[in-house]
Amino acid sequence: MKLTAAPASAGDQGTAGPPEPAAAAARRPTAWAVTGFWAAVVLAAIVDALLTLVAWGDLKLGDAVSNLGSAVAAVAWATPGVLIVRRAANLIGWIMLGEGMGLAFLGLASAYAVTGIATHPGALPAAKLAGTLAECSFAPVTFLIAFMFLLFPTGKLPSRR
Repeated sequence: MKLTAAPASAGDQGTAGPPEPAAAAARRPTAWAVTGFWAAVVLAAIVDALLTLVAWGDLKLGDAVSNLGSAVAAVAWATPGVLIVRRAANLIGWIMLGEGMGLAFLGLASAYAVTGIATHPGALPAAKLAGTLAECSFAPVTFLIAFMFLLFPTGKLPSRR
């Protein structure tokens, strides 16, 4: 007895089978962009950790440990974000990647400011501006975490129910 599949209706044709070559090519730039963003977060986290170690003597212990933790947290937020974007193309992945970028910027700008103002005064250009930007970026980074929990897990706001 030979079993054959029922013919697919017009609405089911796009749901089965491997993706078309055009669709795969359309996803390729997104994969490169996501990988580039992740690499930028990792690089910023490394520089943040190095600048924190340079400025260690001018920081309180709690601030120094917090800044090192911020570098680790940036990579910890960005890595699952990249995986979610590449596998599921979900908005939550983009938000997590943005959170990682925000944490990396916050830590890097803060360490840059302390290094340029207290550790080696005048050695780094625009250190006060970097400190101001670090302080101003704290609220959006915090808001982004709260916004992600509103959209979790589907990437859409919940229904009225």
